[in-house]
Amino acid sequence: MIKNPQPKNQTKQVTMFRTYEFPSYEEIMDAYAKEFANYVLPKGDTIFGFWMQTLADLEFLDLELQGLTEEYKIDPVNRVVNFKGDEEFIRLRVAHLEKVKGKITLYTELVDKFGDTNAYAFHNLYKHVEGKISDK
Repeated sequence: MIKNPQPKNQTKQVTMFRTYEFPSYEEIMDAYAKEFANYVLPKGDTIFGFWMQTLADLEFLDLELQGLTEEYKIDPVNRVVNFKGDEEFIRLRVAHLEKVKGKITLYTELVDKFGDTNAYAFHNLYKHVEGKISDK
């Protein structure tokens, strides 16, 4: 005799939206946006950008802060920096922070102005052909 492997009181599984129907595109985007905000967006007012993806970037930030601040602490998980020092002095000189105390850094302004996607603001200041600077 073969026994039925399913229990008699089997319950239906529900989706993450507590429904038996598939969620809409908007519901999926809303759920992902909330998760993104919880895990990806920096949690502070002195932050470095999402483009800081390598250990080398963090080392450059560390070197900059050594020369610009009195004392600092880098939190790479939350992409936040705490420091002691002249906020405006640092905001105008640091290249590896996106914001200092909620204000966009001069470097970030240049990156945004020139539409550079590689995080090097000076890259698009001059037109160049085959790696050579050109005045055309």
